[in-house]
Amino acid sequence: MKSLLLSFCAVALFACGTISAPTDAELENDTASNESALATHRANVWFPMQENNTWTLQAPWGETRTITLRDVNNGVGYLTGLDRWVGIFSSAPNSLYLLDENTDTWNAFIRFGYAVTPWTWGQGACNAYTVRRAPNAGPVVTPAGTFSDTRTIEFERLPSPTARCLPPLFTALTFAPHVGLVAIDNDDGRFLLTSATVNGKSYPVSTGIKATLRLDKTIYFNQPNTIRCVTTPCPTNEVTAVAKATYTVTNQGPGSQTFHFNTGCQFDVAIFDTTGNTVKSLSQLRFCTQALTAFTLAKGQSKTFTDTLSLDGPEGQLFGNFTATAKLLARNNADWADATTRFTVSEP
Repeated sequence: MKSLLLSFCAVALFACGTISAPTDAELENDTASNESALATHRANVWFPMQENNTWTLQAPWGETRTITLRDVNNGVGYLTGLDRWVGIFSSAPNSLYLLDENTDTWNAFIRFGYAVTPWTWGQGACNAYTVRRAPNAGPVVTPAGTFSDTRTIEFERLPSPTARCLPPLFTALTFAPHVGLVAIDNDDGRFLLTSATVNGKSYPVSTGIKATLRLDKTIYFNQPNTIRCVTTPCPTNEVTAVAKATYTVTNQGPGSQTFHFNTGCQFDVAIFDTTGNTVKSLSQLRFCTQALTAFTLAKGQSKTFTDTLSLDGPEGQLFGNFTATAKLLARNNADWADATTRFTVSEP
C-alpha cells in the first residue's frame, strides 16, 4: 500500500497531497536557491533522504528509538518509527515536509532556512505547535560521535485549554549536516544518537583508533553547605566530590599512527548536562604551554591519560545526570578518539 502511494506521489506530487504555501511573513529563507544558501540550509543536507538511512537513539534510562527511511523515491519517503511520509520539494528546498493523512496535505515540518522566524505545524487540540530554531545549538556529544555543527528545532505545543493531552513524542529535534538526527528531546529527557547508517556511511566512524573513558565511580555525592550564618566570615561544611578520569587511546589499525598537537595539552575531558551544555572541562581549568608536541602509537599500542575534575561549576555544585567526554586535542585525527561515559551526582 505504501509503495502504491509512493508511485502515485512520484508521478504527481500534488495529487496525493498539496504543499501549504507559506505567507509573506513566514518567508525567511525557505525557497533560497543560490548556491551559498542551499549549502547552508538545504533540507537534504540536514536530513539525508536515501533508502534505508537509519538512526538509533537512546535515553539515559535505556529506552531506544530507531527511525528508518523506507520507499524513498523522488524526495519522498516513509519514516518508520514516526510512521509518517516525509518529503523535500524543489519549490521549497530548505524545508522538510510531512504528509497529514487526515487532510491529505503536505505541511512544513522543519524549516532549516529559518534562523529567527517561528512557524506553525500540526493541528487539533493536542497536536498543534509553534516551531522555531533554538539559538546557538553548539556541539552535541553522543555515543556515535561529537557533532560540532548542529541545529536544534524546538516545538512548543499549543493545546486547547480544555484538552487532556498525552506528553508529546518530542519537544526538540537536533540535526547535524550529512548525518541527520543526532538528538531527540521530550518531557522525560534526551535521546542521543548511538548508531546510524546514512548514505552508506556508518556512525560511529570506525578508523582503527579505539578510545575509552572511565571514571572512578558511577555515582558521586556532593555535600551542600548546611551552615546558616548571620555574621561573616561564615564557616562552611560543603564538600564537593572529585572525579578521577582515565582516558585510554588504543591503535587497533593495521599500522602506526602519529598525533600532532599545537600545545602541551594533548587531551581534554568535558562534562555535559542533559541538555548538552558544557558545565566544566579541563581546558577551562588548566594552562597549556604553546609548544608543538606529538606521540606515535604502533599497532596494538595504547596511551593512557589521567586527571581529576571537581564536580562543581560556575553556579555551584553539580547535581543530576551528566555525560563526560574525552578527546584528543590533536591537529590531525582528533575526532577518531572520542569517548564518553555517564555518571550521576547526588546528595548523601
